[in-house]
Amino acid sequence: MLIQEGNFVIDMSTVFEVCGGDKEIVVKMITVFLNTLPGTIEKLEKYNESRDWDNLYKTAHAAKSALSIIRIPPLFDMVLTVEQNARHLKDVAAIPQLITKIISDFKEAARLLKLRFHLD
Repeated sequence: MLIQEGNFVIDMSTVFEVCGGDKEIVVKMITVFLNTLPGTIEKLEKYNESRDWDNLYKTAHAAKSALSIIRIPPLFDMVLTVEQNARHLKDVAAIPQLITKIISDFKEAARLLKLRFHLD
């Protein structure tokens, strides 16, 4: 199942598969995703600001797990880049822009998920 608006796509096939197609469980997983990822993104910002690359890498790695169930390809790719850059101390100057884009893409994903699944 895809949720799409313009070029923005959320691939829900994995979450439906993991939940055995049970929409009630899917909604619970979406709710957990929407409630936990903002805190994870805040940690990305905090660790980037303090240049704590080890914790930034670990937090990005954890975010990837959530994004592997509810697939938002550009968001997953940006988090992966943050993880790799922080882990290998490569192009860390690009990380703030990536985090800004992660925030805006997550907000769009949250809006679409709430709209599609009638969440408050």
